[in-house]
Amino acid sequence: CMAALAAWLSWSVLSRVVSVDVASNTAVGDAGASCLAAALAYAPALRAIDLSHCAVHDAGARALAEAISGSVELRTLALAGNHLTPTGVDSLASALPFAKLEALHLSSNVAVGALGASHLAAALLFDPPLRILRLDACRLGPEGALTLAGALRANANLTSLWLGGNGLGDTDAAAIGASLTDAGARHRLSALDLSSNPITACGLRAIIAA
Repeated sequence: CMAALAAWLSWSVLSRVVSVDVASNTAVGDAGASCLAAALAYAPALRAIDLSHCAVHDAGARALAEAISGSVELRTLALAGNHLTPTGVDSLASALPFAKLEALHLSSNVAVGALGASHLAAALLFDPPLRILRLDACRLGPEGALTLAGALRANANLTSLWLGGNGLGDTDAAAIGASLTDAGARHRLSALDLSSNPITACGLRAIIAA
């Protein structure tokens, strides 16, 4: 059934379509994600896939990562609100230096944590084309957020980083600000989202002072 669907998507739809949005369809799962991954080879026009809240696990993420590592033109991949662990994030992170992806949305994958953040940070050191990275509500904690901020010092492409709802306090906000304003930083970050974190006026002043 999935093989037939993949063939239909490949030839009848994805050869012409620019965006596929199947968000909030929990029956999609890893099988559906793998189906779309397989069809990417026949989708020269496809630029965006939204699989948010589709019950995708690490296996689906791995299939997508293998697909975007090839000669595909996908620019935006949304996997928010799924069930990715650091293992699935590692698959995606390893693909980033070889992909043309410009936006990766992983918000509300609560098992990502600091380890998942470290995988993404390692990929950012290779300066992939990625410009937007959403990691809000991923339970990164201070360790994960600071690891990402440190990697951005050597990254010249990312322009927008979302770290809202990750349990960051005033000290963490100040440390992130200091890391990004270090004299040796190469980053081009123009948008940093720290919403829904327990940051007070003291933390805001520290960011501004940095």
